[in-house]
Amino acid sequence: MHREPSGIEPELQSPPPREIRARLRERWVRRLFVSLGLIVPWLLTCLGYGFQADRDALIAHGVPTTGWVVEKHPAQKKDDSPRVRYHYQAAGRTYVIWASELPRTFDKLQIGQEVPVLHLMDRPSVGALAVDVRERGRYLAESLTFWLFSAILAAVMLPCWLWLETIQRRQRRLARDGIAVRTTSISVTRGQGYKGVQIWWVAYEFEWESRTQRGRTSVEQDVAEALSQPDAQATVLCDPTNANRFELYPAIASLYRVLPPTPESTSATLEWLGAGTILGWGVLILLVGMGVAIARGTFDLGNRPVTEGRFAPRGVPAAGGAIQPGGVAPHSDAAKALEQANQLVDQSNIAYEAANQLAAEATEKYKELDLQH
Repeated sequence: MHREPSGIEPELQSPPPREIRARLRERWVRRLFVSLGLIVPWLLTCLGYGFQADRDALIAHGVPTTGWVVEKHPAQKKDDSPRVRYHYQAAGRTYVIWASELPRTFDKLQIGQEVPVLHLMDRPSVGALAVDVRERGRYLAESLTFWLFSAILAAVMLPCWLWLETIQRRQRRLARDGIAVRTTSISVTRGQGYKGVQIWWVAYEFEWESRTQRGRTSVEQDVAEALSQPDAQATVLCDPTNANRFELYPAIASLYRVLPPTPESTSATLEWLGAGTILGWGVLILLVGMGVAIARGTFDLGNRPVTEGRFAPRGVPAAGGAIQPGGVAPHSDAAKALEQANQLVDQSNIAYEAANQLAAEATEKYKELDLQH
């Protein structure tokens, strides 16, 4: 075994196990994979459940009302569906629904056309077109999309996360318990990765257990430039229990910092209470709280109140689509108030039309008198 104690980094000269600390890069990469493999799929599943819970509530307890078409947007691409914006009024506020419609349905709709809408009495912002609730099946398309995407994301990212955790666990073991050995030869080459990103590769040899070992790893550009100097050497950390497990120390040092062997070294317990750890756990708790709230069915299908609007047309459709006599749903104070408001709107519209007609007649009379003179 070829060793040069004078060339080995000071922090590696202490006997193992050494005290190490994960660098910010390693922690954020691990959190990214955990988020994409566990947290994000779980939140998407909860979102899908929230959508589906609102759809089930509309099917079982939806209150009928009348909405109207306010906007139509044709499909911009061949595979897109045309979108229509509807307004409906509930609990004294006007809400908006964006819905994708089939082309044949889109062509039949007109701006200002009345359409039946279902909404929840306790949460008026949860509403949908009655035809969508009744005819598009039990499961909402958005719910199925969320569930499918979360399943695909988990199926792809969980194996990647497990692979990354295995690699990082080996790196941590080498940094903590590895035997430091100097290289006997080293060479640096430059390659290209995805989208032309430059990658620096270091090929090295060293003596370990009376035989020559060879390895190759990628390093940062500054490390590659330093190792490209004439007679440059580096340190390799070898697993004492497995001769085939080793890694170049500069590659390990980019993820883990080996603390100097001094009594003042910060313990791992203090790192656990660091600001980054507390912030990470705070974000995780926030996401868990959001997921629990969504799972309880408090999601509102994306509907929101709008400032502009007018009173809904007279008449509230019943569950089967027919209008009750008098145009008012029974046992509904809000419907009675809405009926009175509609009457006032109708009277104002009649007065407005009469004023327009009177102005037109006056204009004609003025033209006749002008021609006579």
